[in-house]
Amino acid sequence: MLPVGQKLTYSIALGACYVLAQLALTAWAGTRAPWVSYAFNIVAPLLALAACCRCAYMSAAGAARTGWALFAVAMLFWSTGMILSAWQDLSGQVASDATYFPISPISCMARPCCWPCRP
Repeated sequence: MLPVGQKLTYSIALGACYVLAQLALTAWAGTRAPWVSYAFNIVAPLLALAACCRCAYMSAAGAARTGWALFAVAMLFWSTGMILSAWQDLSGQVASDATYFPISPISCMARPCCWPCRP
């Protein structure tokens, strides 16, 4: 198990690598740049969803688990919204914006920063 300082450094480095990979691959893709960008924008909330599910599983029962579960649901809505947005932009079809609305209320109810993820 890594100390907290090392975890933070590792997390920041991993996030920076993700952003740099998105920027580099989007610039390299040329005419397929929107496809690459949307792929990264869909994968990001799915990774967050997996992390929230892990934290919910590892947390003790009660408010902590409920908070992480609610935040996982918000990430599910976010990824669904990104998929619909990609479909709308890349195919020319009109998607519903209804999936974007529940994200803010659910994430506000969750407030996961108040509940730690226990290993």
